[in-house]
Amino acid sequence: MNKLLWPHLEECSRQSNEQSANDRGSISQAQSDAIEGHVLNILQPSGEDSILDVGCGTGLITLQIAKLAGKVAAVDVVPGQCERTRLRCSTMNNVEVILADAAQLPFPAARFNKVLFYDANIYFSRSELWTILREFHRVLSPGGVVLVGDLCHPWCRYRQLRFYNQAGFGRAVYGAFAKFLKMILRGGEKGWYWPTDFKAMCRSAGFQMKLVPQTEELPFHLWRYDVLLTKMP
Repeated sequence: MNKLLWPHLEECSRQSNEQSANDRGSISQAQSDAIEGHVLNILQPSGEDSILDVGCGTGLITLQIAKLAGKVAAVDVVPGQCERTRLRCSTMNNVEVILADAAQLPFPAARFNKVLFYDANIYFSRSELWTILREFHRVLSPGGVVLVGDLCHPWCRYRQLRFYNQAGFGRAVYGAFAKFLKMILRGGEKGWYWPTDFKAMCRSAGFQMKLVPQTEELPFHLWRYDVLLTKMP
């Protein structure tokens, strides 16, 4: 396991354990179903696909993908989450669940044609995420795609605070301005990316990027967006 990521893996493990009592966290059943439908609509899994789900969590989306895809490998750094995914997918004979580090995947080159990396980028710095993207590039076949989900847009911090967190106007403006300063002075924050900046990082990792806006039925659409990456030769 890559020592570079150990501090963030510990954080990931702690948060995952806190969330393990409720697979869906603070979102509703309808919102959870909307996320699953959103992912399936973009990835379009089929019987010919070999799909890698990185940061699979408790396996909610993994199971839905496995019902349509040919083969699925689910990876997480938290042993308890792997066990929950393994249990949830126990009736599927096309799912392999592996405890592994996203920056050091235990697969040969060009093993998969699609990768899902949803709601996991928040745990990694820019340099760490670039390392993970390079790993995705390695394990993808030519022309393969990666769905990176739930990136936070810095310009939308006001909308998050004002309309999701129900903060007052002044507090929302202050929070948005503070976020902007942090992005400038610190060179970015985990999980928060300008789309143009993220596009440049993806290109340097060997991918072309397409912006995928989140639809209104998704719980965090006010300030988050997704991207679909295609492996360049």
